[in-house]
Amino acid sequence: SLQCAVAPALDAVRLDASRPSVNVDPYAEYLIDPSGRLTVDEAAGSAGGGFSHRPEPAARKGEALWIRLRLQAAGSSASVPEPSWVLGVTPIFSLFLDGIVLYMPREGGGFDAIASGSGAPTRPGEPPSRDFLFALPPGALDGRTLYLRLWGDSGAAAGLVVSSALELA
Repeated sequence: SLQCAVAPALDAVRLDASRPSVNVDPYAEYLIDPSGRLTVDEAAGSAGGGFSHRPEPAARKGEALWIRLRLQAAGSSASVPEPSWVLGVTPIFSLFLDGIVLYMPREGGGFDAIASGSGAPTRPGEPPSRDFLFALPPGALDGRTLYLRLWGDSGAAAGLVVSSALELA
């Protein structure tokens, strides 16, 4: 398994209770995969070669859009406990994204994956929403690079917002 390299230009988005909702689009980097077949290891291996801060308008049919970002939780204190965080993926140009997979690096290498999308079954505990929502475990908030892969029959583009679970509720 490929080591989860962090590109130097990719700044971590700092999450804390004072900002219960953060648009993370400006902090993310994007890569269009024309073949629609890149694996997460191949996308992670492009650390800097191909990812850019401004995406093309959308991935077209047959293509996949890769998004990478880093999130860093501020931590908790006795007076302010650390909130739980949720990544919301909002489809743009279309109401549907056939598939979305969130890849989170795991200790010792490799990635854990959570799948969603119009073509995927609803996950247990997933709240009903127009957006696709991913509860982020603490390991996803330690500054390591996360990867999202999106695709759809009518293309793929999305907005990304990280919100505290309380703000989302």
